[in-house]
Amino acid sequence: MMNKEYEEMKKQMRELEIREANSEAREKYLQRREKERLQPIEQEDIRRRRKMLIEEKLVDIEEQARSRSCGTIGQSPGSSRLREGSQGPGFRHSLKAL
Repeated sequence: MMNKEYEEMKKQMRELEIREANSEAREKYLQRREKERLQPIEQEDIRRRRKMLIEEKLVDIEEQARSRSCGTIGQSPGSSRLREGSQGPGFRHSLKAL
C-alpha cells in the first residue's frame, strides 16, 4: 500500500515538474517572440531619429551659410577692405577732394 502511494506521489511530482518546466519554457518563448517583434520597430525608430537629426543639421548648416553670405561669393560681412575696394581705388581720394 505504501509503495503504491509513493509511486502515485512520485508520478504527481514528476507531472508538476514537467508543467513548471513547460510553463518556464513557454514564458521564455513568449519573451523571445515579443523581443523579435519589437526589434524591427525599434530599429525603424532609430533610423527615423537619425534621419531627423541629419535633416536638422542640414537645415542648420544652410541657415549658417545664408547668414554668412552677403550675396557675393568671397565676401565676408566683416571685411571692410573688400567693401572699400569694391567702390573703386580712387573713391576715397575723390571724397577728400570735395
